[in-house]
Amino acid sequence: MYYLELLQKFWDFNKNVLIGSNAIAMYLYLLKLGNDCNGYCIKVSDVEISKTLKITRKTVIPTKEKLRDLGLIQYETKNGIPCSYRLILNYNIHIQKTHEKKTISPNRKVGVTLVLGNFENNVTWDEFICYAQSLEGYESFMDNLIREKYVSWTNSGWKNNYGRPITNWKSSLKSVFPYLVNQLDEIKPSLKSIPNIKYPNSSMDE
Repeated sequence: MYYLELLQKFWDFNKNVLIGSNAIAMYLYLLKLGNDCNGYCIKVSDVEISKTLKITRKTVIPTKEKLRDLGLIQYETKNGIPCSYRLILNYNIHIQKTHEKKTISPNRKVGVTLVLGNFENNVTWDEFICYAQSLEGYESFMDNLIREKYVSWTNSGWKNNYGRPITNWKSSLKSVFPYLVNQLDEIKPSLKSIPNIKYPNSSMDE
């Protein structure tokens, strides 16, 4: 998918979900960085985002969490290095559609509460692993890592590590899959690390 297509898709998505000005600015900035490097994986620090978008660093964190929870990005943070972002390409512009519910506040002004729609996550292990096997980068060695993710999500009531509901498990799995692949690369034994063992001669000189 190209830059302009992602841009158009984002505005279509924004028609269904009121993303907010900070989140819009951050997503467009990440999209611009991705276009500059001709890829979908970006590394940029919170400080750089704060300076570029003229927002405080305290605002950066909840804003990128919002983009992640909406399924638009995935990111990974490590102390001392810029945050790694990945633009999600195949998010569904309809799954996050909101419903408006009018409420009356104590001062009799009409407010609007946005309520996320209900989504089904009654997923069997067979469905889960079958979809995982269709993803790019899958290897059979990953089955244990994938099962751990499945058990973690089912035990938490289909919530992510931040306690937020997983509204589309396929999209969420595809988003975290590159990190599972990286984790596999770290734990996969390297044949090069196995030393050559020289066995002694079975015959003995008398």
